[in-house]
Amino acid sequence: MNGRVIGFSPAVNEDNHIHQFRFPLEGFSKLMFVPDNYQFVDNKKACLKYRNISSVVYCDCAVIISGRCGTINELTIAYDLGKNIGVLSGTGGISKFIKTLIDDWNKPTSSHIIYESNPKKLIVRLEEITK
Repeated sequence: MNGRVIGFSPAVNEDNHIHQFRFPLEGFSKLMFVPDNYQFVDNKKACLKYRNISSVVYCDCAVIISGRCGTINELTIAYDLGKNIGVLSGTGGISKFIKTLIDDWNKPTSSHIIYESNPKKLIVRLEEITK
């Protein structure tokens, strides 16, 4: 498997990424930042949500591992956009509730959701349906 790791920072630049948000620079093939002319650039929480929508729109599919409130936000964006979604089962957080949420929403989209406890199998299955 070949892949790239594109990071989506809520910061406007590397210095802000490190010092304001205390996030690392290592491990990314590319790091994307919030535009410095974004209307709400001074609102840290708005920048975090800007990052969520940008990363989901950019991706081919979404992988949910554990997760909290921001992950729910990314899940709903991915689902609304019709992205394929892989849930790594047994990791806790919101991953325990996704099936119930999706069933209760009863909102049709073109998303396919895969539940798998083996991370390698999850990625292989996502690749198969996302081609």
